[in-house]
Amino acid sequence: SNFVIRLISKPFLNIGWEDKNDHGIFVRLLTTYSNFDEKNEVTLEAKRLFMSYVNDNNNNEKKSILPPKYKTAVLSFILRSGNENYYEMLMKKYETILDETEKIHVLSAIGWINSIELKKKVLNWGFNNVYIQDFSYLLNGMSASGIIGREISWNFLKENFDSFLSKISTTSPFIFETILSSCTSKFCTNEFADEIEKFFQNNNNDLSFAQRTISQRIEFIRIAAKSRERVLNSKDLGSSVYWDTLCV
Repeated sequence: SNFVIRLISKPFLNIGWEDKNDHGIFVRLLTTYSNFDEKNEVTLEAKRLFMSYVNDNNNNEKKSILPPKYKTAVLSFILRSGNENYYEMLMKKYETILDETEKIHVLSAIGWINSIELKKKVLNWGFNNVYIQDFSYLLNGMSASGIIGREISWNFLKENFDSFLSKISTTSPFIFETILSSCTSKFCTNEFADEIEKFFQNNNNDLSFAQRTISQRIEFIRIAAKSRERVLNSKDLGSSVYWDTLCV
């Protein structure tokens, strides 16, 4: 939104890009920053770092041009431009990476690509080529990318649910919890809580091992829905005009 862009632009530039002891604020700003303008100073520097990273033959995380503390944030920010070339560059980079931690950075970012077609494509790729315990990073990043990403992730889980169960059958039940959380944690409406509840009620698989996890996810969504309704019903907070007048 315009409010977010105005609020964080100056503080963002003041923080700088150097690797510091704590880049928590930096990461939160960059992942919130939605002003992808090719001429914008933030975008230009993020793009430079992105291109240096994908063209760097050194795949050692400790020697990477992008510090791990904000690597995923920079990669996902550039992917939000929707440029398929950036997506292809990062996918090629992934194929050369040997370090598992480094792969997770890419998996966490790749789902942010601003293309419905590519979001679906990368989910299919990940499901067939990535360890199931790491696949949750891809799902979580895609869900965090916005409402479209959340819906694509959830639909993918539903459509491939039997295959998911088969993959996790020999792993820890915690993997199921992680997968389900990655697909649903960003939802905040009672309608979606009803949908997930109905899906599992009508599922014929033995899910006794996961009943507590399923119930908790539904409850968390309903709690988030209540908070959302309070904001929307607020005279000020629920008005776009209110937010647009701030940070002018």
